[in-house]
Amino acid sequence: MTDFTARTIRHGGDDWLIARYDASDPTTLSAALQTAASGLRDQGGWLDIVPGLAELCVRFDLMKEKPADALARFTAAAEKISSAAAGEGTIMDIPVCYGGEYGPDLEASAEKLGLSPDDLIALHGGEPFLVQMMGFAPGFAYCGQTPEALAIDRLSEPRRQVEAGSIGIAGRQTCLYSLSGPGGWPLIGRTPLKLFDAGRGEPFLLQAGQQVRFRAIDEAEFTRLAEGG
Repeated sequence: MTDFTARTIRHGGDDWLIARYDASDPTTLSAALQTAASGLRDQGGWLDIVPGLAELCVRFDLMKEKPADALARFTAAAEKISSAAAGEGTIMDIPVCYGGEYGPDLEASAEKLGLSPDDLIALHGGEPFLVQMMGFAPGFAYCGQTPEALAIDRLSEPRRQVEAGSIGIAGRQTCLYSLSGPGGWPLIGRTPLKLFDAGRGEPFLLQAGQQVRFRAIDEAEFTRLAEGG
């Protein structure tokens, strides 16, 4: 069990409260934030609850609760949080076709990191990662921490178009692009899984707090899975 004590808890607007934590252990902190967010949802009485990478934010109803009372209630729940129950459960398999048109930055990224492309792929798929946060676009997932050997800068010039399903790395994180659009992460592969589908009962394939593991596949399997085979 790892406990985190909030560095600051304050108002972030008329009806928002923010707790900030030390991010020296980001993976464990992310797990603790997801646990805390789940507890706040069970508690009820909040209009919105948003866990981030090193912050926990809530929105309260100004028509029903005084700001000072909301702050006291939030402080009681957020002052100390624990990762004890987070990150458990099934690890979702994420098939990825690495390199080529699916991961156009794989070889250049490997060279910058002093790795072979195969070594980079092995490190990326070698252990499960926690979905630390959702954001940027519907279904876009930030996962970490990736091994230090994979820490790389974002692209100096973002792409105007990144295909949905693309997998990027930057810093100590890996991300999954849910929709086509601009993006600045070095792209190492692509998954055939549909990360966001507004027509599904649950539009988002991934949720913050779950674990994923990346598995290398070839182009033939990519095509078969993309076609629903």
